[in-house]
Amino acid sequence: LPWRLAATPLSALGWFWSTLFIVYIAFTYFAVLNVVTGVFCQTAIESAVKDQDEVMQSLQDRKKAYIEQLTDLFNDADNNGSGDLTIDEFEHLLGDERLQKYCASLDITIDDAWALFKLLDKDSNGEICITEFVTGCLRLQGAARSVDLALAGYQLQWI
Repeated sequence: LPWRLAATPLSALGWFWSTLFIVYIAFTYFAVLNVVTGVFCQTAIESAVKDQDEVMQSLQDRKKAYIEQLTDLFNDADNNGSGDLTIDEFEHLLGDERLQKYCASLDITIDDAWALFKLLDKDSNGEICITEFVTGCLRLQGAARSVDLALAGYQLQWI
């Protein structure tokens, strides 16, 4: 039904009824557009929440895979089966192509074996346990965070 056919009989009754009809049509038109926009926005918000959950799950899966790879690498390098790496075992581990590729993928440079060994050896007993190795490698991943720099500055004040 064309709007003209519906509006013509109303114009015979007076300008008020024609204006009321136009306002009614405009209100209805904007109401429908508002509902369509609301449905679209709700769908977009739900999609974004699902994406965020998937990203978090992906990060957790990737971290779990890193931990498994590091654990396997540690166990392969632990020649005497003591559960700890000495400096000699650690230097041998640094020559392992798997560790070099892994460190390159994490942006870890392994130029100075002794300095890296000291960083990983938290209890300063001359050996690195598996927990120190895994957590240390994960902490060395990526660029320095501001909290790491602030902590280092704080610790330097007391030296």
